[in-house]
Amino acid sequence: MTTTSAFEDLSYLRALAEEGAAAPSINGRYYITFGFLSAIALAATWAIASGLTSLDVSATAFVWLSYIAVTPLALFLLSKSAGTKSGFKSAGNRVTRLFWLTVSPAIFSIWGALSIAALFRDVPIIIFNMLPIIAFFAYGVIYMVEASLENVSWKRFAGLAGLASAFVMALFIGIPEAYLGAAIATLLIGVIPGAIMMRREPKEVV
Repeated sequence: MTTTSAFEDLSYLRALAEEGAAAPSINGRYYITFGFLSAIALAATWAIASGLTSLDVSATAFVWLSYIAVTPLALFLLSKSAGTKSGFKSAGNRVTRLFWLTVSPAIFSIWGALSIAALFRDVPIIIFNMLPIIAFFAYGVIYMVEASLENVSWKRFAGLAGLASAFVMALFIGIPEAYLGAAIATLLIGVIPGAIMMRREPKEVV
């Protein structure tokens, strides 16, 4: 093998690697499912905490325990259909999956522990306000990472929106209406970008 051909091969491999890193995201289905279910749970929490229903505040524990039971199962079932998509093994898609596989169980476990604790003793509802803040921060971080890996500018704005939502949620922590705002923000930051990603997914299988 000549030096020239070796450099050509290395250049070709580098081009393939860069192309794989910038492959279109196939994680839109996760954003939509996670965002939609989260918005429902947040809206239900707002309705209970604001007195719109006759339910006691402790009923929010059942809301979130149901959420924790349904959401991971839904995400797992969706993962079965993602493995056949082109770009499944690209750097960007692998990083996103790893991030959510790490962050989501942490959020779910904390939420589950707090919900179980609320069934047996009084747990200030303000503590639950911290978890949407963490989730919005996670949205902001992963969108920024995806924007860098995929070189997609609109995800930078989505990332900034996620970080801004975390700030606003923290600013109004303890106010029931913050849950309604969080539900709306989740739809805007999670579901809409997820729908955009799904529209841009490659159609062919690996």
